[in-house]
Amino acid sequence: MTAASLLCRTARGVMNNGVIKNPDDVFLLENNTVVCDDKSVSRLILSPEYGDCMTLSDLRSMFSDAKELLVVSEFPLRGVVYRFGNHGDVWEKVGDTCGYA
Repeated sequence: MTAASLLCRTARGVMNNGVIKNPDDVFLLENNTVVCDDKSVSRLILSPEYGDCMTLSDLRSMFSDAKELLVVSEFPLRGVVYRFGNHGDVWEKVGDTCGYA
């Protein structure tokens, strides 16, 4: 899946108010992903050539004890920021990043 098709999948999974309708439709591929919860910061490096593919639902399962999650999914020149638990038990897209940090 290319970055452009990933953006397509992400756009279809987001409602107007930023709440993700189906977290299984938001795939995190070909990127570096940083996940923060109330206890730790984790970095996941996903590579589709090795079969790595993860959704927001998968991340929630990995961090099931956390009340809130902040996910920064980074590509070389852009990224997407997601949050879980800020407004109930839902995922929200809270922002985009641009350029290298």
